[in-house]
Amino acid sequence: MVSHKIFKETAREELEKLLPAEVLDKPVRELSGGQRRKVAIVRACCIPNDILIMDEPLTGLDEKSKEEAIRYIRDKQGSGPLVITSHSGEGFDFGRVVNL
Repeated sequence: MVSHKIFKETAREELEKLLPAEVLDKPVRELSGGQRRKVAIVRACCIPNDILIMDEPLTGLDEKSKEEAIRYIRDKQGSGPLVITSHSGEGFDFGRVVNL
């Protein structure tokens, strides 16, 4: 189990990769919808797990932010399995794709 202090430090380092510096110390409730989505992506990727499941992770992001988020998810994915649900499927090229 990761200690709260270590998780908080790691999360901040990871948030710096997706959020502008001026919002890093703001409460999440004061962030824009897209910034909140980025926080959710970082939280999901920072928690140790055997499989990462993300539901519509790019919803509410502009094109530049989508590209940044996809790069971030790819980087954090490592060799573990990743399941992403998406209505559009745009931008995702992670490997095997299942269309339902």
